[in-house]
Amino acid sequence: VNRLTEQNPEDILGCNLEDLTAVFPHWQIGHDKTGRPVLYKQYGKFDATLVKRLTGGSFDNIVKYHIWEQEVCSQLCTDQSHKLGYIIETITGVIDVKDMKLSQITSDFLTLTKLLAEIDQKQYPETLGRIFIINVPSVFPFVWRMVKPWLDPATT
Repeated sequence: VNRLTEQNPEDILGCNLEDLTAVFPHWQIGHDKTGRPVLYKQYGKFDATLVKRLTGGSFDNIVKYHIWEQEVCSQLCTDQSHKLGYIIETITGVIDVKDMKLSQITSDFLTLTKLLAEIDQKQYPETLGRIFIINVPSVFPFVWRMVKPWLDPATT
């Protein structure tokens, strides 16, 4: 993991970060009122098959990138802890599902979601302090029913 965090995201992904954010907009957008880093992810444009293609034809690089992101978030928490004088151990996530469509829920989408959920639960348990799911379309309850079984009950 240490070697991974020393790399730049584009080397990990095997593609231009701008190309990835075109099909999966996501970024760290500051801190919430408690000091937690806030991560924003927008799924309306998310295309798992294109992400797979962009990152080398498998999910290996996007999984490594996800681990890199988690480690960067951990470092942001440490930096905030030093800055504020109290411990910050968790992040706030904002998941924007505006314009998400059922057609995005492909086998690649489900495979990637499951892979990332497994990593988060095994390697980064309880790092999510709060999550806000915003701009929920009518398809979202269907997606949630498919994804929820993969998540730790403490998370859901």
